[in-house]
Amino acid sequence: MSPKRSDVVGRLPTSEEIADALEAAGYPLELRVYRQFDDAQMAPVLSFRYRADEADPHTKEIDVLARLNAGGKFVDGEHQAPATISLWIPTEVKRVHNGAFVGIRGKDPSKLQRRHERSVAAGVPSWKVLGSRYDTARDVFIGDGGIAESFDLVNERPYCVQWATVKADKSERRFAGTHDVGCADDLQRLVRSSALLAREITNRFLQFNVEGVATVCPDVTLLWPLLVVDAPLYVYDPAERSLHQTEWFTLRVGADLGGRPYEQPIDIVSAAGVPTIISKYLATGQRLSEWLATKANVLAGAAHGQVIIHRNANPRRPDFISGRSQPE
Repeated sequence: MSPKRSDVVGRLPTSEEIADALEAAGYPLELRVYRQFDDAQMAPVLSFRYRADEADPHTKEIDVLARLNAGGKFVDGEHQAPATISLWIPTEVKRVHNGAFVGIRGKDPSKLQRRHERSVAAGVPSWKVLGSRYDTARDVFIGDGGIAESFDLVNERPYCVQWATVKADKSERRFAGTHDVGCADDLQRLVRSSALLAREITNRFLQFNVEGVATVCPDVTLLWPLLVVDAPLYVYDPAERSLHQTEWFTLRVGADLGGRPYEQPIDIVSAAGVPTIISKYLATGQRLSEWLATKANVLAGAAHGQVIIHRNANPRRPDFISGRSQPE
């Protein structure tokens, strides 16, 4: 039971009350997640701020931004030039008090479709960031032997298309499944921030490479949002009316960007499951390094083709079109 107002006014909190207040707010949980990324050498940034809305200049906080980098070299005439693939994990950390977070399973997409959805890439070459007339790097991502084959380790989880938190209703006489406002805001912020960040990274690289740079240095950044929930996680299958507990599932989340629908998979993981998903990220990073070791020239060729298109179009700011075609 929380203390009455008369119990707290006019005095300092005790050490126990300070600790309880901080744990309830979730700050120590954010730091524990940050430390796990730091221990994994994923170069995390705590309290990363970024815009979550095109029309709103104010920034909002992303709890943790973790990063992995794979570097390689490609041949450019008589010289070798750098090529980079990065994996960025914008992470929100959420406490669901006295409740459970449930993903509602949909029809499982094909392996190719799941690779396709993960290919949110910023930089050059980019795919699923700019409009269809700029999608020259499609095969580099989801073609045979493409980058997206490295994503399979994180695509082996249950695939959900809806979600709910289940906790006591206002009457405290029964449990109700609802969209917790805080969780809904976090999911939207993750999708919108990731998409806007991808666009602006790409615009910056294209502007740099279009303006007369002799060597195009490919730099791809993959953005995979993550929501860490300090609550039991479940997956419900409405087709079979079955429910099972898990530590991690994938949730497809939709958002509006510039009047266009945009959707992206978000990994939902329990606090206890963070080490598991980090191990999958690290293994994916190793696969990306192995891919780049033999395919850096392919990446550079796709980047060069994309930049040539922009040089001919000479855009001041490439259009951002979130809609994209589905793989065949």
